[in-house]
Amino acid sequence: MLSNVIYFLENYSYYYLSIQLFIIFLIFILTRYNIISRHVIIIYTVILETLYIIWRFFFTLVFDGLFNLIFSLLLYFWEFIGYFQQMIFYITMWNPLTRKTPELNGFTPTVDIFVPTYNESLDILKRTLVACTYIDYPREKLQIYVLDDGNRNEVKQLAFELGINYIARPDHKYAKAGNLNYALSKSSGELIVTLDADMVPKSNFLKETVGFFQKRKVGFVQAPQAFFNPDPFQYNLLSTKQIPNEQDFFMIEMQAGKDRFNATMYVGSNTIFSRQALNSIGGFAVGSITEDVATGMLIQAKGYRSFFVKKVLAKGLSAENFSELLHQRDRWCRGNIQAAKIWNPLIIPGLSIMQRLIYLSGIIYWFFGIQKLVYIFSPILYLLFNVQSIRSTLVMLLVIWLPKMISSSLTFRILSNDRRNIFWSHIYETAMAPKLALSAIKETIGLKSSKKFRVTNKGIISNKIHIEWGIFTFYSFMLILSLFGISKVIYLYFIGKMISSGDIMNVFWALYNLNGIIFSIFVSIEKPRYRKAERFPVTLSCKMLVGNTTYNGYIKDISESGAKAQFELSVPMIEQTCKIYIPEINSSPLSARVVFIPSEDRFTTRFFWEKLSLEQYKDLIKLIYDQTEDLIHEYKMHNHSGFLHTFLRNINDKLQNISRTKKRSNNVSLNSNKNSKNISM
Repeated sequence: MLSNVIYFLENYSYYYLSIQLFIIFLIFILTRYNIISRHVIIIYTVILETLYIIWRFFFTLVFDGLFNLIFSLLLYFWEFIGYFQQMIFYITMWNPLTRKTPELNGFTPTVDIFVPTYNESLDILKRTLVACTYIDYPREKLQIYVLDDGNRNEVKQLAFELGINYIARPDHKYAKAGNLNYALSKSSGELIVTLDADMVPKSNFLKETVGFFQKRKVGFVQAPQAFFNPDPFQYNLLSTKQIPNEQDFFMIEMQAGKDRFNATMYVGSNTIFSRQALNSIGGFAVGSITEDVATGMLIQAKGYRSFFVKKVLAKGLSAENFSELLHQRDRWCRGNIQAAKIWNPLIIPGLSIMQRLIYLSGIIYWFFGIQKLVYIFSPILYLLFNVQSIRSTLVMLLVIWLPKMISSSLTFRILSNDRRNIFWSHIYETAMAPKLALSAIKETIGLKSSKKFRVTNKGIISNKIHIEWGIFTFYSFMLILSLFGISKVIYLYFIGKMISSGDIMNVFWALYNLNGIIFSIFVSIEKPRYRKAERFPVTLSCKMLVGNTTYNGYIKDISESGAKAQFELSVPMIEQTCKIYIPEINSSPLSARVVFIPSEDRFTTRFFWEKLSLEQYKDLIKLIYDQTEDLIHEYKMHNHSGFLHTFLRNINDKLQNISRTKKRSNNVSLNSNKNSKNISM
């Protein structure tokens, strides 16, 4: 029967392909405008992907030649793994939940907020601790603890100034999990909040989460991790305004899907636990370098319920350069594999079938580096060494693969709610693949990392371009091999040699891979980060008092270190400290120092804050970070996020950098010549 289907597709390929593409785009448009359910496009895509994976197994594997067989089976294995993960993804995203926040109605259990720290800068930690002090909750029911594994006197002094509890344990066993467990033994709150040192909570954090614990046997409530600074992909690829943070899709959309199966993942921060639930598993899970996923899974396995709140209740710092992001993901990758070895989700008692499959899929995800490298090397091996990993006519490949590829891409766009697309997923995975492939292999076979454990560096400032040489070198080599292979086929075509379906297929495959390769090279070139604090666009009326002169205007952007303002009158460059009145800050005026006035626009002024009191600093932090987030319109893909626009932006930036460098070199050369003449005279 299957052979008859293939025979039909080969003989009526044009009609079949045309009808399929028409149906796919029709379903996509109808789904996009909410005329039909998203379930229709999911079902249709599942059918096409299942047809493809069956066709691949029965009709495209290559058995002649040892190398052909090895790479053919290897490619199919990873495609089947991808198919399995896609099926779990579609089930997970079938009907994601958006929960309504329960009213407290006088329900106010005691709450302990834990902020573990190791070596984070005091500025970053202070911001988070200050934000904790203005959380809206009865003061007598709330205790804030800074858990200092660095045993720093300055952190102890900061805790004293803010009136919060300071805990430093005698040893540092089990890293963050051990730190949290020690704090559990020194506190008594019925509920426990965990916040990373850089995560700034909003004042409504507890109002939006505590109410869920009125229900029976609730283990934990998770809110998304969101970020207020651009990640390395946004920053290095000049796409801060075009794409959301790389983690937003998982943190917002996928967590909402997992919530339906009581499989919400604890992600290490922005979480509130029942102390009873933590005690039932012996505290935060230890034995892995990442305590989070295992802790949440063990609580769910004990029969406790978990909930996901689809609201941004805290925001923090994303990894600020690509090297640090790779270090962070290496730790997550190894930690998840370590946890799976200790607590295998397939055999641990108490989990449902879907919980097991969701956690299994989450562990398999961390092997994507190997999968992506197989996809990158396959066309290169064919074009350069004629190693075949798939055998098919071009017509059959288009008939079976193209509808599946288009349908899955459009379905992913709908299910991701425009927070990611296939193009950017390809870039993310390609860029991290070499590092994480090595991490996954080493951890799976039990090779210990030679590097000492450390947390991800945050608050990085740099005035130079830095290159992540490992990724840059690897993908430069892949770029050369890919271009050489493609050029080889083009050359053979122009000298009149026969070009096979395999040649054409692998050329286009290599071209697709070049998208990820080129942007991986771009993202590995770190752009300088000059700002100590992130700026946030605002429109706030203000007054600047300089001596007896008052300038009325409005603030255009603001940060913890200063602001930019537009005034009605031109502002002179002044040396003395001025006073800034902002109605939204009760402790105004703030002392400030003018640092820059553009020569072409004397009405615009930049200034730095000077000697803020603790009360002024608190008001400033609340003004900047305690804003309502719009998840419907924010954290999404925007215009000019596609390949062409992104590529042109980056090429233009590289050309401008070269031009600026040449101008500086010429200026240095001219100055050197002048100095030489002056000396000779």
